[in-house]
Amino acid sequence: MTKLLVIGPLPISGDKVGGTKVNFSNFIQWLDNKPQFETLVINTSRPLLKKATFQRHIVNRVYGINIISKIALFAQKSDFIVLNVSVNGLTTLFPKVYRISKFFKKPLIVRVFGGDFDTYIEDRLSSERRIKLLQMLQQLPVVFLQTRSLCKRAGSLLSNIEQLSNSRDIQRTARPLPEQLNRFLFFSEVKPSKGIFEALKASDTLPSNCRLDIYGQLNINSSIFDNHSKAYYCGIVPSTRTASIMSEYDALIFPSYFSGEGIPGTILEALQVGLPVIATNWRDIPEVVSHEINGLIVPPKDWKALSTAMNKLVKDRVLYKNLVTGALRSGDEYRSEKCFSPLIHRLSSIQSNYN
Repeated sequence: MTKLLVIGPLPISGDKVGGTKVNFSNFIQWLDNKPQFETLVINTSRPLLKKATFQRHIVNRVYGINIISKIALFAQKSDFIVLNVSVNGLTTLFPKVYRISKFFKKPLIVRVFGGDFDTYIEDRLSSERRIKLLQMLQQLPVVFLQTRSLCKRAGSLLSNIEQLSNSRDIQRTARPLPEQLNRFLFFSEVKPSKGIFEALKASDTLPSNCRLDIYGQLNINSSIFDNHSKAYYCGIVPSTRTASIMSEYDALIFPSYFSGEGIPGTILEALQVGLPVIATNWRDIPEVVSHEINGLIVPPKDWKALSTAMNKLVKDRVLYKNLVTGALRSGDEYRSEKCFSPLIHRLSSIQSNYN
């Protein structure tokens, strides 16, 4: 049995649950069902504290020391260390875990969440920090990134990059086609870079019997919903209710131009429920949403194009039916068993090289 020390962020009480934590939770659940692995998980999530900056700094520092102490304690008992981090974690947590792995001579695998690995390395780090980070990453057996396109872009930075996609496992349910398509869903953080302003403007152009319901963490003043009679803010949904909420709608809109967008879990969930997705041609989203196959693609920051796409779905029932079929088919490509199974063979080959 292979002993894995798996490090990453899990949801904790009172914390905001984003895509990274859901992705990592799915990964842990998949590992738990694999008898060939004995998995020890170290949760790197920290509580959101409503304290003064100095107090928050002290608490975060204590949490950090505690996490590193646990990693050092359990690394020596493990066959592999699997670190799951965002790009920010590459410059904070990763160097410490790297040194621990070297000290105990344990293979370290890094999985980077999000879609901005390349831009983070090239644009946000000084030359000295970039060189040091890339030198450490290059010494690892493999660095996993989310998308094919991101792996290709980052290929000029590292030669040991491979893809490990996000996954979701929403159960298929019998969902009859609506008599009339009239319920659109926005399911994301509510902030400008997720396209909320474009979504609201587009909703104004919908037929009178249509509506746009908006779910997610509100990171902007709620007054933005004023004067948009067909848009309704519905609050935050626990991840356990995602499938049941989505199944009440006809289509998802995802007009994001968020810089860190990779493979959005919301899109995967929508596809697995059978919702066509209207999304932007932004970063690597077109790897998941194919125009007129499982959704419609529009330019980012273009509310008129978004409006046209939404109204097209309302009017074209044949197109909508085909997109539902395409959504279900493509959603199955992102189930955990299909996404993560290659990892088993990769770990075996790495272990052979270390023995």
